[in-house]
Amino acid sequence: KRGFDLFCTVETYEQLRFTLGSHVVDFGRSDPELPCCVPPREAVDFWIIGGCGGTSGGALDPAIKLIHDVAQQRNIQHPRVNVLLIGAEISLGDRTRSVTTKQQQVVRATAAGLVCKLAGDMANSQPIDETRPDGTSFSVSSSDRVWSLLLADQTNGQADCSTVDGLIRVVVEALFPRLFTMAGIHLGDRFKDFVELGSTGRGQL
Repeated sequence: KRGFDLFCTVETYEQLRFTLGSHVVDFGRSDPELPCCVPPREAVDFWIIGGCGGTSGGALDPAIKLIHDVAQQRNIQHPRVNVLLIGAEISLGDRTRSVTTKQQQVVRATAAGLVCKLAGDMANSQPIDETRPDGTSFSVSSSDRVWSLLLADQTNGQADCSTVDGLIRVVVEALFPRLFTMAGIHLGDRFKDFVELGSTGRGQL
């Protein structure tokens, strides 16, 4: 609730929308060192790396809404919002932090709620109305709100992270090849399998 309240003031939301919109305009300019495979007006990938804590957990859903708001404002046909959640256990097990029992309960409940909400949206093809802090609204398909959902936590079965900062470094190193090498294209092809099987609310190709 605190994160939601901080994000969803009219002034803050408008400032963030203006800033993000300015960056989106920059995407449309050609970059000889990093050429686009498709025109930015057709599709743009957005990445949100968020946690399940008191403020970041509450701001996650408004951040997704903000991206779709800007995408519609800039006439982007397919905004692909990729969400990577920093799991609950790394924040609770961080050796540099001291966490109360109440905080443990809230963080775990927030993490569960976020995953259930995002996964549930992906399986629902119905349109939903997104309301801005100023009371105006716009519509977006529930299944298109989040393109992919990933979860990173303190262990992958092979190696453990003892701090949130350590996990973030691991996440950055893992995302780099996904975003800037052929590995990302290969992974993108695998996501198509879920659409072909009708496992999402986006229908079948």
